[in-house]
Amino acid sequence: MIHAFGCSFTRYQWPTWADLLNQIEPCVNYGSPGTGNKAIYTRMANALFTGKITQGVDRVIIQWTGHTRYDLWLGPKQWQQLGNVWNQTGDSPVTSAFLQHLWSDQDALIQTLILVQSAALLLNYHKIAYHFVFMNNLRSFTLETGNHSLGPYPDLLDPHWQNFDKLNRSELSMTDWVKQSRKTRKPCLWQWDKHRPASDDLHPEPWEAYTYAKKELGSVLRWQPEQWQQLATIAEQCQQELREYNAENPQCLMYVNKNNLNYYPGAPIYKEGHIKYLRDQELI
Repeated sequence: MIHAFGCSFTRYQWPTWADLLNQIEPCVNYGSPGTGNKAIYTRMANALFTGKITQGVDRVIIQWTGHTRYDLWLGPKQWQQLGNVWNQTGDSPVTSAFLQHLWSDQDALIQTLILVQSAALLLNYHKIAYHFVFMNNLRSFTLETGNHSLGPYPDLLDPHWQNFDKLNRSELSMTDWVKQSRKTRKPCLWQWDKHRPASDDLHPEPWEAYTYAKKELGSVLRWQPEQWQQLATIAEQCQQELREYNAENPQCLMYVNKNNLNYYPGAPIYKEGHIKYLRDQELI
């Protein structure tokens, strides 16, 4: 069995790479939209320590997210998942005072690198096969930071980068793959609003998720060609479902926050009945 951890790039409004893998081989999806790397690591460790992940049998794939995200565990099933601290809107508890006095981009990157390395050490210790993929390239510091410009990082990160480069991981980030793929294959044409086209959403659509998985996860999955062909058929069906849904629902729902500012919280709701899902229901 495969255990998949991540943010909205792992669990979204339409089938993700983890949901697609589950069509060929059982894959539990622990993903949660908006989550940060601390929550991703904690959920993986909790699944391991509670015996959900079987040594020598199961495999773990972790999709790490942006290092400028903030999350805090408040109690069972109560994660405060605020996403990127530099892209907050409305009545978010991440205020300018918080960013000035209680936040450091350098600290956030160091924490993420340590979490990634610690996850690898933990999985290796328990003899769990693993592979890491990334929402973005951690070395591309300006990604997912809005108008904020990150400064240079100290040389003390060099040992972390050296260890990072030795891990079982994908070289190509998911967002880079989406941008590259959309140069030759257009995304579905749903609209966030009249000023924001679908191309602004870099969450991999089903076909993009399939092609990324085939390119970056082939070595860890070790599937036969006929299994990949079966998955290609399923991914295309999912893509067609998304096209049809968006054709029937051209107007995306808009929400209004307390400051009366329109914002769009995600992609159009996507029906789940056409494929099977295997999701963890007891997230710490």
